[in-house]
Amino acid sequence: MNKLISLTILTLFFLVRQAYSQTTHIEAESWSTMNGVATEATSDAGGGENVGWIDQPGDWMEYSYTATTEGTYTVRFRLATAHDGAQFQIKVGTTVVGTVGVPVTGGFQTWQTVTATVYLSAGTQIIRLNNSGTGGWNFNWWELDAPAGGINNPPAVNAGHDQNITLPVNLVQLNGSATDADGTVASKGWSLASGPANYTFSSTTVFNPNVSNLVEGVYTFRLTATDNLGASSSDDIVVTVSAASSAWSVNGNPGSSANFIGTTNPSDLIFKTNNTVQAKITSGGEFWARKIKVTQTEWPDYVFDSSYKLLPLFQVEHFINLNGHLPDVPSEKDVVNGGLDVGDNQAVLLRKIEELTLYMIQVNKDVEKLKLENTILKKQLAGRKK
Repeated sequence: MNKLISLTILTLFFLVRQAYSQTTHIEAESWSTMNGVATEATSDAGGGENVGWIDQPGDWMEYSYTATTEGTYTVRFRLATAHDGAQFQIKVGTTVVGTVGVPVTGGFQTWQTVTATVYLSAGTQIIRLNNSGTGGWNFNWWELDAPAGGINNPPAVNAGHDQNITLPVNLVQLNGSATDADGTVASKGWSLASGPANYTFSSTTVFNPNVSNLVEGVYTFRLTATDNLGASSSDDIVVTVSAASSAWSVNGNPGSSANFIGTTNPSDLIFKTNNTVQAKITSGGEFWARKIKVTQTEWPDYVFDSSYKLLPLFQVEHFINLNGHLPDVPSEKDVVNGGLDVGDNQAVLLRKIEELTLYMIQVNKDVEKLKLENTILKKQLAGRKK
C-alpha cells in the first residue's frame, strides 16, 4: 500500500512538473520498439522497472516524442553502470544529434542523472538511443525540457556548388559558408556522406578545404555548422569524378611540379606517315621503329690516333677481376638504377671495338714476329744436323 501511494505521488509530481515547466518525463521501458535489451526491477527512487542488458554495440530503444517548438532541448538521463567506456548516441531518424557518455556510478543499481542538449525540429519524431560504447549500462528514465525564450534557429549552411572533374585531375577545393541570424557559428566541419573511401581533406574544420586523392565515382561531402546554443544544420555538395579520357592528353601533374603526357587506352600507340606504320610504343613499354638516329658531339675515331694509349692487357684483366665489367662500360647496377643512354653507349661500344682491333693488330704483329723467329730457328737447327 505504501509503495502504491509513493508511485501515485511520484506520478503526480512528474505530471505537475511537466505542466508548468514544459518537461516531458519518459520511462525507459516505454519504448515504441527496441533491439537487444530487456527490463528488470529497479531499486532507484520510485521503484518500477529499468532497462538493462544494454551491452552490445547496436542495442537500441526508440521513442516517439512531439517537440512543441524548434530549438535546443535539455535532456536528462537516469543511468547506472559499473563499467568504463559506456556511451550511447541520440539519433533522430538517421542523424546523430548527440552522444552521451555514461559515467561509472559504482554499480548497475547505483543511479546518476546525466544532462545533455539536443537540437530538435518542431513536431513528432522518432528518437533512438543507440548503444555505441564498450561497456554495458542500465537506463531508468529520461526527461526533455523544451527551450525557453523562443526558438533558436540553426545556422544557414551552404556547401557550395556541385563540381565535376576528370582524371587524372584528382583534387577539388570546396567553398562552403555558414551564417547564424540569431547567434554565432561556434563550429563547422566537413565529412563524407557517401562515395568512395579514397579522399584526403587538407582540413575538415575550415570552410574552403582542398580534397585530394579522389578516384572515379560520385562523392557527397557534407558541411555541418553548429551555433553557440548547440543548434546544427548541414548542406551537401556532390563531386563527380569521371574516368580519364582514352585520348592522349597533356596536363600538369596535381601535387607535383612535373608534367606528363598520357592516355588510359591500353592499346599500342601507333605512329604513321602516309598511312604506313613507321613506329609504335607498346603497352609494355617497348618502342619499335625502322630506324633511330641519335646525334653525338664526339665519336671515338680518336682511338686510332697515334697518341692514343691503350691500357696494358694485364691492367684490363685486373679491372675486370675487381669490378666485373670493362673499364668505362656501365655496370649492371648503373643500368638498373639509372637506365642507359643509347647514344653514349653506342660510342662506348665502338671505342671498345676499336681498342679490341688495336689489341688484335698488336697480337698479330707479335705472332708474325714469332713465326719468323721460329722459321729462322728451324733452319739453324737443320744446318747443324748436317
